[in-house]
Amino acid sequence: MNVVKDVTFEGAIIQQVRSTIDYLETQVSEHSFLGEHGQTQ
Repeated sequence: MNVVKDVTFEGAIIQQVRSTIDYLETQVSEHSFLGEHGQTQ
């Protein structure tokens, strides 16, 4: 499982900050867990 995501934010610094916050919020809700047989689900 690749847990590293390469993302680039461009534009004015304030736009980069806003885009970064929006992106991080999407990453917090992403999760995975091991199922009954130890496989990622």
